[in-house]
Amino acid sequence: MNATVPDVSSLTLEQKLTLMDTLWDSIQAEQPVFPLPDWLKEDLRRQHEEFLRDPGRTVSWEESKARILDRHARTPNAARS
Repeated sequence: MNATVPDVSSLTLEQKLTLMDTLWDSIQAEQPVFPLPDWLKEDLRRQHEEFLRDPGRTVSWEESKARILDRHARTPNAARS
């Protein structure tokens, strides 16, 4: 394929995000299922079994996010956005 990629540097952030979203939708429409490597399938199976054995050990996204942000905020050289 020898497609010409347009210059996107003049687009606004919102336009770039919209373009990116459109590209992802297009990719998904062409190949809706991405093959997973065997090691990842096995890891997902193991994690699912662990969850079924003890669902109380799970952590909500909100709690996970708060932990990550807290850890990031305490890192001395962490980049802040």
